[in-house]
Amino acid sequence: MKKNEIVFLPGNEILPKLYIDMVFVEEKSPILFTCIDEFDDMYLCSCHRSDSEKKEWIIVRTPPENVLDLLTDRITIQSAIISCEDIYIATLSNGIPAPQISRTKIDKISPDILPTAGYYMEADDHEFDDEIEVLRRRIESKILRTKYHITFYMKQFTQKIDLIGISPIRNIDPQSGDVISTYNYRLAMK
Repeated sequence: MKKNEIVFLPGNEILPKLYIDMVFVEEKSPILFTCIDEFDDMYLCSCHRSDSEKKEWIIVRTPPENVLDLLTDRITIQSAIISCEDIYIATLSNGIPAPQISRTKIDKISPDILPTAGYYMEADDHEFDDEIEVLRRRIESKILRTKYHITFYMKQFTQKIDLIGISPIRNIDPQSGDVISTYNYRLAMK
């Protein structure tokens, strides 16, 4: 499989069209890798079975921060997967052209198909530097998009309201006897 190659049955009803993004471990085919959908959502994929009968993957939608933590040994491979709520299982049986895909919750899957607990990526020095840089740029871009959306919607909201009155409210602090002034704002939609 090559980068940007479509995997896991494009156009199926359960998973969106996924494209190979970053491959971390591979033999004849990728074992641990990420995919991206057309909305730039990231999925972490782990092949837990590949034999003459079938290939099977665990697929989880994950934020890039989770993958960054995985590559920098802050979390284990298993933790990167089980930290996600929904899990997809893609099974490609020998002789069947399209994989079967199911969606389930983490507590419903057998621990036998999860990566072994306690194992980190333990990469060689600088092995994933390029991937880490890409992930950091994606995270920064996501933060900037979020800030833009918040600013945009706040401007839209404030353009639709009018301040129609301010009423001072005088309260006295029971312990100190100080006067505490607060204000009640009345707003109306434009």
